[in-house]
Parts: sequence; structure tokens; C-alpha cells
Amino acid sequence: MLPCAARPAIVRPVDPGRRETPSFVGREALSILLVALVLRLAFVVAFDTPADADRGTWEWGYEAGCIARSITEGHGFANTWTRDVAPWSAGSGATGWLVPAYPGLLAGLLELTGGLTRTTAWLLFAIQSVVSSFTCVLVWGLGNRLGAARAGRIAAWALALHPLAIWHASSTVWDTTFAAFAFTLVLTRLAACERATGPRTWTWFGLIFGGALLVNPAPLVLVPVVAWVAWRARPTFAHWIGAFAPFALAAGAVVMPWMLRNAQEIGPFALRTNLGVELSVGNFDGADGRYARDRHPSHSPAEFTRYREMGEERYAAWAMERATTWIRENPGRFVVLSLRRTASWWIGEDPWTDPRTDHGLSARDDPKAWAKWILHMVVGVLSLAGAFLWARASAKPRPYLLTLFLVPPVYCVTHVLERYRWPIEPLLVLCAAWLVSRWFPRLLARTDARESAAGG
Repeated sequence: MLPCAARPAIVRPVDPGRRETPSFVGREALSILLVALVLRLAFVVAFDTPADADRGTWEWGYEAGCIARSITEGHGFANTWTRDVAPWSAGSGATGWLVPAYPGLLAGLLELTGGLTRTTAWLLFAIQSVVSSFTCVLVWGLGNRLGAARAGRIAAWALALHPLAIWHASSTVWDTTFAAFAFTLVLTRLAACERATGPRTWTWFGLIFGGALLVNPAPLVLVPVVAWVAWRARPTFAHWIGAFAPFALAAGAVVMPWMLRNAQEIGPFALRTNLGVELSVGNFDGADGRYARDRHPSHSPAEFTRYREMGEERYAAWAMERATTWIRENPGRFVVLSLRRTASWWIGEDPWTDPRTDHGLSARDDPKAWAKWILHMVVGVLSLAGAFLWARASAKPRPYLLTLFLVPPVYCVTHVLERYRWPIEPLLVLCAAWLVSRWFPRLLARTDARESAAGG
């Protein structure tokens, strides 16, 4: 055993906010990218996830798949739940249920492959795997810009190895993976805008933001965060408006054609048209805080028939009125349901009470359900603790950490599925990584001190 004075230090002082050297970041970022990509593609091969395409458009791609099929058949952005079963086989007309980017991608792949085949699924999962892999690198960049490069590096590796990130990229036919990339990109570019001195940077950021909204509307809640960051970067009204106005105009220019299309073909001047329906699905006599399939037109023949007869605009308005009336009459019950959904958002649906089944196997008896719940809960709890302590330790990340509390409310008053949290999962992982980066070196240092004392 070496004398205490000669023993090498186990932990060197580390500044969690230091920037890594470009060459080191470049090499390790490439390693993260490649590891993430290989894991995702390996999952596609190992579990043959493209085989699910054999089940049909609805069973494989749900709303996005049905809309994509409608586009390729020349019916336009329409027919949200079409399949060869009455009453859904009749079609349902133009829709604004989803924003256009992801169904458009699926439509392009269907055109390329001549219809839904395993090749279609292979191409989709390969693209999603690439996008998911780049998200891992982006989250490192976000951590670096927020003064926590070490936490960003940990988060990048954690996201590369994250089982749910691998699962969504290689098997989920939904905008989940793209939404996480878009959200992380928006936050990263916003952090870069803090150093901007002219409107050009904010204009480019607005274009990126508008594009993200066409992938998934969730980043819309970041407008207060953008306003805060713009003010912090240039704390006079003239300078603030010179940054925020170009951003807003550019973002508006990107989404305006889609919103005008919805206004012309459906009625509402909006990115999506389904809020009233989702509110109604989660709030009614007998609701338990979960998604009620038998009240949704995608699964209820009666609701679909009503939707088709009324049209999307009138049906959504009717569903909104039904839901808000119930909420006004049952405010206490609504609060309880919202709190239950909030708990589900942060810690997931525990397998003891989860009524869902997978191929006939109950959640309680399914090891995958337990693994998913534990992972969801651990990331949720650690991220909340990390965000709180990070905000106390530094002012720089505070606007960005506000995101954690701006995204959940719309889901917590409607209904929650685990994947709804995924757009902000990279940020949650970054907050959890900050906690690890702050406390793990201290733990090692204490261990070293104890060993030194024993050796002395």
C-alpha cells in the first residue's frame, strides 16, 4: 500500500460548468452518436419490429398512418381512423387532428415503397434511430450552453443507453422521437440566442421554432420561456422587442399556411383541433384519470358516427362543452383526477393498479411493465430534485427549467400516457444528470477522505 502522501488523488476538482475542448467533445460526441445508432438498429433487427407493418395501416400507424394512407390515395390530409371495419371504413373527411410533419413523412415513405410494407417500417425506424441518436448529442450541447457541460455529457450517454429511447426510435410509429429532437433543438438554439446582438439570429430561431410546432405543438408552451430569455439577453423594451418580434413573426410565417388550411377546410384557426375531445375523454362520471378508449371516436362506434355526422369542428366543440360542463359541476372530482394524472406524468402507472394488458399478460405479471415503470419513476423523481437544486445553484438554467412545469398541465387536465412526456425527456435526463454530476464527485471525495484517514 502506498503512503498517504504518495497516493494519487481519486477525484480532481471539477468545474461542472466548464466547456470541454472541441476536439474531445467531437470525438466523444461521435462515439455517443454511433453507440446510440447501433443500439437502436440492433433492436430493430433483434425484435423484428418492422413485422408489425403486416397488421395493417391502423394497427401499425394509428392516426398518423391512416392520414398518410389518405394522402397517398389522393384524399389529402384526411380520414383519421380509416380501417376495414364498420363504421370506420366509411372515412371521415378532412382533419386537423395532427400537425403535418410526421404524417407527411409516413406518406413519403408509403409512396417510396409502393404502400405499407416491412421496407416502409424499416426505413421509418432507421430514420427515427438517426434522429434519436442526434438528440443524445444535442442534449450535451444544451448542458454545455447552460453551464453544465459535465451534466450534459452524462445525459448524452444516459440518453444513448436509455431503454425507452431505444424502444421509441425502433418500434413506436408516432411523432415521439421527432418531438424529443425538436424540443431539445429549440431549447439548445434558444440558449445560443442569449448572446445574439441582432434580429437575424432570432429570426432563424423563429423559423426553427415554427418547424418544431409542425412536428408537435408542445413547444408552443415555451413562448413565455423565449420571452424571458429574450428579456434577460437584452433587458430594455426596445432591445427586447427587437429580438422577440422577429422570432414571433418568423415562427408565425412557418405555421400560418397550416393554420389557414385548417381554418378553410375544417373551421378552427389552430394547429390542432382535438383539445375538446381529449378533455372529454378524461373527465366524466366514472373517470379514473386514465385514457378512456370507449369515449374516443377512434375506438367507439357511437362516438365515431357522431363525429362523422357533425364534422370535426362541431364535434370537437360539442365535446369541449360536454367536458367543461362536467368540470363545472364536479370541480372537486376534477381536481382529484388532475392530481392523479400529475402523479402518473411524473412517476408513471404502477403495475399493481395498471389495468392494461400486453398480449394477454397483465401489467402486474409483465416484467417489461415493471421495468418501464421503475425507469419512468426514477427519471421523474431525480429530474425534479435536480431541477430544483440546479435552479438554486445557478440563475442561468432557470428559464429553461420552467419548461418542466409548462408542458405537463395540458395533459394533466385531459389524460396521460407515458409517451406524452417524451418530448421533454431529454431535458429531464439532463436535470437528473446534473444531480449526479453534482453529488457523485462529492461521494467519491468522501470515500477518498475516509481511505486516506484509514491509511494515515
